[in-house]
Amino acid sequence: MDNNDLATNDRPQQENLQQNNEVTQAAPHAPLIPMTSYSTDDIPPPKADFSAPPPYEAATKLPTYEEVQREKHLEGQSVLQNTRVSLCLIICIRAILQYLSIKRGWRMLTASHQERLLFFY
Repeated sequence: MDNNDLATNDRPQQENLQQNNEVTQAAPHAPLIPMTSYSTDDIPPPKADFSAPPPYEAATKLPTYEEVQREKHLEGQSVLQNTRVSLCLIICIRAILQYLSIKRGWRMLTASHQERLLFFY
């Protein structure tokens, strides 16, 4: 084989490479989506755009900073009040149980123990 034969064999390959480069350069980021797997069920919901402010109607219905802080303060007070009520209920139940325990065993106590219990409670 001489140099001319090698040069003619390389030309079709070079032309193919140039054509492939032109195709890839024309659409470098074109995604290939097979049309057979595309359906309306596979479309994800649109993502929220937080770069734009809300419409005026929505913005006027939002609570002010003071209202939100007041609600947080009231919620904190509510939690504290619920805790207090729970503790008082536990103390009350304990007192009732102690009363029933003393009432049940009152007859078995000696007179001095009965007297001591009366002065203690």
